[in-house]
Amino acid sequence: MSEGELRFYQLAEVCRDRAAQTRNPIDADAWLKLAEDWLELTRADGQRRDTPTSRAASDQRRPEELAALVLPQVCPR
Repeated sequence: MSEGELRFYQLAEVCRDRAAQTRNPIDADAWLKLAEDWLELTRADGQRRDTPTSRAASDQRRPEELAALVLPQVCPR
């Protein structure tokens, strides 16, 4: 399991714990949805690592780098 997969899995666990702790069923559903989203990212990260890529090295940016490029265009100040 990669470092990214482990981190996503841990975040899913935190969300499941929060869902179990809340008394509000709407909040619990939201926490469980977030947990499922984190698990989906875990699966996607694992598949991405298992699939060979033909992208250029300059195209293989981390999500934080992509967000820094895209967000200023989407949400100008």
